[in-house]
Amino acid sequence: MDVDSGALLEWYSRNRRTFPWTHTSEPFKILISEAMLRRTTAKQVSRVYPIFVEKYSEPAQLSRAPLSELEDALKSLGMHNVRARQLKALSIVLIDEHNGFVPTDYEELVALPGVGSYIANAVLCFAFHHRVPMVDSNVTRIYRRAYGDDQLTHEHIMRLVSDDLPEKRFIEYNRALLDLASLTCRAINPQCGICPLSSACQYPSHS
Repeated sequence: MDVDSGALLEWYSRNRRTFPWTHTSEPFKILISEAMLRRTTAKQVSRVYPIFVEKYSEPAQLSRAPLSELEDALKSLGMHNVRARQLKALSIVLIDEHNGFVPTDYEELVALPGVGSYIANAVLCFAFHHRVPMVDSNVTRIYRRAYGDDQLTHEHIMRLVSDDLPEKRFIEYNRALLDLASLTCRAINPQCGICPLSSACQYPSHS
């Protein structure tokens, strides 16, 4: 099967979530938001992110901040000691190796402290408008359910999402998958009856 991108995008136009970081394409702010979103909720990050990026709007400001100050700012997200060290190290590398700019190359992005494949592709997509797939545990859940195969690997799903990405509305498609996972295709009690992909989904509840 193929995920019905038209149905998903139509659903997204009516149900999209908005957060402070969805209204910017500034690479550094996108990078900060994605680093914050790892292993926490968007609701929690939405309380911290606006204040944080206003105070540390550039790598230079973040690099000079004392660790204790950063830890206090990030405390409500959990893992605040780790987050503070990684963000400070990230800002220093951006200054020392990239003249204070977020790189546009995938390999350079994943070489940054705390940046993996998902964050790198999120930055490439949302900040630099590259047509790249974004696959985390939530998108993995959607595709495994849609295809009725819990054994689909990350690499396989990356290929499937790449094939499904529209030529023009790929940013919306990536965001739509994230919103669908949060609002409808939830880990517990999925709302299959109102899911835009339900007609072709192979999830057991449809059998």
